[in-house]
Amino acid sequence: MPHTFLTPYSSGNASEQTIRAVSQLPLSFDKSSQFLLQFQRRQFGKQFASLYHHRLSTLRPRVEALADAKWGLQYAKVDKVLDINDQAPCYVVGTVFCDLKYKPNILDDVASGTYGAPPVPKETYIKSDDRSTDKILMEDESGRIVLHSKDEEFFTRHNIMVTGCVAGILGQEVEAGVFEVFDIVYPPLSHQLPRAPSKLSGKVAFVSGLGFTEDAAPDLRLEILKGFLMGEIGDTGLAASITRLFVAGNSIDNTQRNKNRHTDEEDMFGAKQVSNYNTTSLAKMDDWMSELLNTMPIQLMPGESDPVDSVYPQQPWHRSLLPKCFKYVTDEGNAYFSLLSNPTWIEAPLVRMLGTSGENVNDFFKYVFPFDLLDENTNSQQLRLSIMHQNLRWAHLAPTCPDTLWCYPFEKEDPFIMDELPHVYFAGNQPRFGTMVAAFEDGKEVRLISIPKFSSTGEVVVMDLDTLECECIQIVA
Repeated sequence: MPHTFLTPYSSGNASEQTIRAVSQLPLSFDKSSQFLLQFQRRQFGKQFASLYHHRLSTLRPRVEALADAKWGLQYAKVDKVLDINDQAPCYVVGTVFCDLKYKPNILDDVASGTYGAPPVPKETYIKSDDRSTDKILMEDESGRIVLHSKDEEFFTRHNIMVTGCVAGILGQEVEAGVFEVFDIVYPPLSHQLPRAPSKLSGKVAFVSGLGFTEDAAPDLRLEILKGFLMGEIGDTGLAASITRLFVAGNSIDNTQRNKNRHTDEEDMFGAKQVSNYNTTSLAKMDDWMSELLNTMPIQLMPGESDPVDSVYPQQPWHRSLLPKCFKYVTDEGNAYFSLLSNPTWIEAPLVRMLGTSGENVNDFFKYVFPFDLLDENTNSQQLRLSIMHQNLRWAHLAPTCPDTLWCYPFEKEDPFIMDELPHVYFAGNQPRFGTMVAAFEDGKEVRLISIPKFSSTGEVVVMDLDTLECECIQIVA
């Protein structure tokens, strides 16, 4: 069981000290290595068919059990998509596939000769002014069928679906290859560990998108943030209650990378070597975090702009990139500074958290934006929280892997399948702060947190580990 200890740190006045309660987290628990890949066993030459097959074969029994209980007494179950006929309503379980206008298509890349090149970033995969070309299909080992609704706009607004999620569909074939949808079920909710709130838990801080650059001038907001967390600026009482800092990815700003980075070295083909990163931004980050580590523990996750593998799940930072910070890691199981994967499970005092650096949520958003925003009562941040809520109902953390979100080609497993419901689910690098409590059946609740990108907003999120209430603090330079 994690315990709490007290550690003093200077509050800026040599004659004064503030006492911070620091929660020590276990380095190893039952889910600590769920997203870690053994370096010696990484093989990227495999196909993704086995990943889809494993996902469907694992989640199908769970969906069928719920579908049988809900529809089994009244409607017939069809085992395969191609066995559907137009005689009567029925239900079937399969994998959703979204055929959208602007969604990346590997066949188009091969035809145009751009296969293998990094995909061009897109704000949305759908065509908002004309959705006649956009289709949602269901597929299994036998084939595909188009999902249709009489009120297509209502169906799309109230049923957030992305490629790769497994669902059960009740409906009837209205014409060859077209299945009219009456109702939808997703995998039953996973179990959730009980928690007993404790007054000794304290608070934790979340920040993402720190965006260290190679510029010589220091970022004033980063310095003010460091001063606040160290208790030297602002509310020292609040700072003393923060027991740990979680950094949710994109700590390095890569918008200027590849500029003037040519070296004199050449590869075996005579081409100039180009480095995506230089040591300046990494050194600034190392200095900033090592100073902060004098006063509080830090857990660091990678993001899409950081110098780590780009495929999901992203593996932890290499220790050699942050030599000053790594002096705070001991061989005694001390997690004062720890490098996490992305996504990651976190075992905090009496709270189990699941977090990402936001790549999955940002990708899901492209499947529904801007069509859902036609509703003037829904803003983008509410939609992102709704997507996170729906993400838990899919029982899969990253269903769009590997279609629109790059991932490792797993063969006999899918670590993104959720077999446990967390108490807190957070996503970093979002446009704005947002939080809500997602209520599920059997009284289960999950605190959803959208962590804003600090380099754009100057905001950091503080959560009470006892009540799970959140507050957003803005740093203004």
